[in-house]
Amino acid sequence: MSKADFLCAHNGNNFDYKKLNTTFIKYNIPPPVPAQNIDTLLALRRIAKFPSNKLDDICNVLGIGRKLPHTGRHLWTACMHGDRAAWKTMEEYNKHDVDPLLEGVYKRILPFIPNHPNVNFHIRRDSACKHCASTHLIKQGWKSLKLGWKQRYICIDCRTYNYGPLEKQKNPPIIFT
Repeated sequence: MSKADFLCAHNGNNFDYKKLNTTFIKYNIPPPVPAQNIDTLLALRRIAKFPSNKLDDICNVLGIGRKLPHTGRHLWTACMHGDRAAWKTMEEYNKHDVDPLLEGVYKRILPFIPNHPNVNFHIRRDSACKHCASTHLIKQGWKSLKLGWKQRYICIDCRTYNYGPLEKQKNPPIIFT
């Protein structure tokens, strides 16, 4: 966690990170270096209205897949007792939760997340998408501001809108189509 610039989870802010902090505190482990959190559950609640925001239900509606079946508390108990087969099942379950499920949801909602961290700040690449760092940008008109105009770009890879630097002029740029 301390090596990550961003952490992505579904309900991570209300569950995963609190559970991790509980473990860190219990075993006197120092907190990880702070990272920006991308919580797909919070993002979905802000930007959409699905019948259910459970990861399994969202993935099903979006055609990404379903969570793997497991035996619930019995699986946890078997893991706590050192059952290697149970640990293998738990590992497969968790890996599947991350890829393809969480990653699939994240990629699908990425262009809709208004407060997504700017990845260019960390990779320092000019003319790249602020959400996915792709350099596949095409011009998509202009954005009008009180102080001037900004060139609008759309990322071919993640479909997020990006903006160039402020161009201070009174009249909008001439657009030929």
